[in-house]
Amino acid sequence: MIVLLTGFVLLKTGRTDADLIAERRQQNNSFAATTLSFSNRNTANFDAVTWFFTTDHLKPDGYDVRALKVQRDGKMDFNYTIQAQKKSGDDALCNALELTVMKDWQEVYKGNLFTPNIKRSLAGGGSDDLVFVIKLTKNDVSLRQKQCDFSFEMHTYKNSPDEPEKGLYARQELQNSIKTGIW
Repeated sequence: MIVLLTGFVLLKTGRTDADLIAERRQQNNSFAATTLSFSNRNTANFDAVTWFFTTDHLKPDGYDVRALKVQRDGKMDFNYTIQAQKKSGDDALCNALELTVMKDWQEVYKGNLFTPNIKRSLAGGGSDDLVFVIKLTKNDVSLRQKQCDFSFEMHTYKNSPDEPEKGLYARQELQNSIKTGIW
């Protein structure tokens, strides 16, 4: 009866004075947060770059050159990959383009535009200064007045480039458009 009466009083008053406290203290424990970020910069003025190659009237054995600074903006060291992905355009032209990537005038990659899986690392701060060369290697009249639109996709990883993107990671994309002329 007392329990029933206490329950009735508590329902009518709408409050109770019972408090529960759970506390855990850990000595010498610290929490730190960091950042992982990178940007693609113009090597002449350090402005951000989103469009990279915008080449018109490319002809056989013609080439175009661009330089890129991959800048570490966050606090963490990281590894990153560069891959080309076709967006639209003529398949034959896209497959006829050759890519060369250099770091300190040493070839990092040379071959088909869509084959590379370039792996780089930015440790201890700083930046990567890379030179990209796109060349039309075939003298085929069917490649005249065609267009190839693609992107260079860059993403960071911790241990393996195939690991899922979770936790801290960053992704950048550079747009490109190559158009051929008449020869």
